[in-house]
Amino acid sequence: MNSSGFTSVLQLTHDERMALSLIHDDFRNQFLHYRPTLWSIEVTGMPKVVAHALDVLQRVALEMGGYYAHYDRNKVADLVAGAQELLRQVDYS
Repeated sequence: MNSSGFTSVLQLTHDERMALSLIHDDFRNQFLHYRPTLWSIEVTGMPKVVAHALDVLQRVALEMGGYYAHYDRNKVADLVAGAQELLRQVDYS
């Protein structure tokens, strides 16, 4: 199915918004706008951040109805399912 827009509005929870903000501001921007410095990644809490981001990805890619010609829904579904299986195996504590 091809259409030009989404069928619903994305509603983010507070945790999802915070997770996406962390990924965007702390990781994406630090890599994109690299400044020579020491850099490390704090992994505490990362499984929860990734889980929230995957929930958003699943809703946007599979449930909101925005399908395009270059979009392979089955591949995205497989990606989300695989990532969720990995997260089930991670200790969240």
